Amino acid sequence: ALLAALAPRSFAAPGPTLWPMPLSVKLSPRLLVVSRENFSFSYDPSSTAGPSCSLLQEAFRRYHDYIFDLKKSQLGPPKRNSAVELKQLLVSVVLESECDLYPNITSDESYTLAVAGPVAFLQANRVWGGLRGLETFSQLIYQDSYGTFTINEANIIDSPRFPHRGILIDTARHFLPIKSILKTLDAMAFNKFNVLHWHIVDDQSFPYQSVAFPELSNKGSYTLSHVYTPNDVRAVIEYARLRGIRVLPEFDSPGHTQSWGKGQKNLLTPCYNGPEQSGTFGPINPILNSTYCFLAQFFKEVGTVFPDHFVHLGGDEVDFTCWESNPEVLDFMKRKGFGRDFQRLESFYIQKLLYIVSTINKGAIVWQEVFDDHVKLKPGTV
Repeated sequence: ALLAALAPRSFAAPGPTLWPMPLSVKLSPRLLVVSRENFSFSYDPSSTAGPSCSLLQEAFRRYHDYIFDLKKSQLGPPKRNSAVELKQLLVSVVLESECDLYPNITSDESYTLAVAGPVAFLQANRVWGGLRGLETFSQLIYQDSYGTFTINEANIIDSPRFPHRGILIDTARHFLPIKSILKTLDAMAFNKFNVLHWHIVDDQSFPYQSVAFPELSNKGSYTLSHVYTPNDVRAVIEYARLRGIRVLPEFDSPGHTQSWGKGQKNLLTPCYNGPEQSGTFGPINPILNSTYCFLAQFFKEVGTVFPDHFVHLGGDEVDFTCWESNPEVLDFMKRKGFGRDFQRLESFYIQKLLYIVSTINKGAIVWQEVFDDHVKLKPGTV
């Protein structure tokens, strides 16, 4: 459904349709015409961002193509038009531009847009507001019944109601080609979404190609062609950055980890059927020191690959059946004074994982179920 947002760009509209609706919109009935040949984006002389800002330069190119898509043909005979022509949009970034940074939870996406002929003005505190303003500006332009590109004079003030506006993609249950992920990021930018929650691995497959632990994807992916290489991940992150979108990775554990066990020996808990091992495996084994050595090294890599401050650690739907069947787990719990309270064992694991993540200066996000299970969490855990 989100990708349906692409559709309005392919058809003429009777007037501007803004989505999401900005905070304040004042549209004038006075019309300006815009032409592919004469219109340009440029920087106000006072702007802290200029032609060296690749993020805005790329956005100028992108939005010029969106507005004047060559597929948009003239719909009728030429019409003599006495309307003033809008020839330029001047963009001004007021504070330090953040042009070379990544967006974060506190990024300023506010902007003001003043459209009047022959020059319109877009002002934002940071480049992130500039991106949102360019999207709004592109939505203001439509083709009239003759195919003439038209825009109403307008004054718009906007800032987001919510700092986190995201969607989740699951590439473990259903592998998505990079091209599809990039197309999703485009659609997110059209809708001013700013967080791609990338649920990248799960029970079904492990498509993330780890440099430190290559066997995880070698043995845990659907096939060797259904993986995301380091270059793939970098491409997604940079494509998202250029659209003001954060990439929030999720590596869910201790449950949802069957694919992890295929490439990492002794990581999962052996399940028992009476006194004998059943040959099946449950969640990550929380009683072994080797588990936390692996997790420390793995998340150290994750912390360098994904620049966002947060990592989603999952923690949901942990099936305790296998832990209950394992005599070594039960003995460990007895020695720790946990009795048969498996929520306390889960809490033990989560707390150690949160500590690991804190050592790489990352914030942690978990699913609601972790809170519901009364797991003791570090302050600041979302």
